[in-house]
Amino acid sequence: MTMRVSVREKDGYSIVTPHGDVFADTFEPLYTAVMALAAGDRPRIVLDLAEVRLCDSSGLGMLFSAHRLVRRREGSLRLVGVQPNVAMVLRITNMDQQLDVRGSVEAATGDWET
Repeated sequence: MTMRVSVREKDGYSIVTPHGDVFADTFEPLYTAVMALAAGDRPRIVLDLAEVRLCDSSGLGMLFSAHRLVRRREGSLRLVGVQPNVAMVLRITNMDQQLDVRGSVEAATGDWET
């Protein structure tokens, strides 16, 4: 199954929305989009996971790699729309302590200056 990814720019930040589950054999489009944005100067990325029901260890690794790159570039990566199964995986792996998870796009971007 192929994943679709949409990216839209708004007020100086990017909203990345994957459409489909994040597995080793599907995450390449998401990885490409997020890493391209993360390589910019002070990237501000909102990853909207509302349409992601499942995420395997490869997907978690991709999220953490993006998080590290964004931090090195003095930016922010924030997750929103995290579905219950993905939230459970983040919690079990303690990734919820490493990644910035917010309740909505507005909550994720409210403290970013435009």
